[in-house]
Amino acid sequence: MKILLNTLTLVIFITTLLSCSDTNHKKEGEKKDYRENISETVTTFITKNLEDLQKKEEEKITIDSITIKRIDTLTDKSILTMKLNALRQEIKKNRKLRKLKSKKIALNRELGVYENETLKESAEKEIQQMIEEETEDQIRLGTLMGDLNNPTLDSLTFRYYLVTAKITATEADLTQRTLDTQIILTRNFKIKRFEDIK
Repeated sequence: MKILLNTLTLVIFITTLLSCSDTNHKKEGEKKDYRENISETVTTFITKNLEDLQKKEEEKITIDSITIKRIDTLTDKSILTMKLNALRQEIKKNRKLRKLKSKKIALNRELGVYENETLKESAEKEIQQMIEEETEDQIRLGTLMGDLNNPTLDSLTFRYYLVTAKITATEADLTQRTLDTQIILTRNFKIKRFEDIK
């Protein structure tokens, strides 16, 4: 159950985010309208994703409730901040993988595996590839940080909604679990994948 719900969260959208408060809707009537639209879109999206996931995992889960906890707006600046945070997480994961590969190479060296010339060349290529990947990660990080520090970067114009929702679900053995997830919506209340935001 926990794995299935965690997978659902990843499918929907998970990451640490920085966003600004929603101040673009001043009239009470407008607020009600956009909140209802957001709630309907998010509920439909989560339910559909769970149904698709259950078909793959063959595990029965019942959604008890989907609650909208928070609605924020995203600007160019907050979007870049999200991308920077996501990239930092990716780099952290990449470094862990490279560290494991390096340890394996070091162990094989101690065991004399690289007396075989072919295996030695393969290890050297792998080391070089890891160095290049680290350099590439640092270039990407530097570029994003530079963009984020650009004084002309728009931090006021509303581009997307960022919705935080709480899902409460029950599995077949009546174990109940809750999780928070974040979903991005366009101005027209359509789901927007994080990776598709330019």
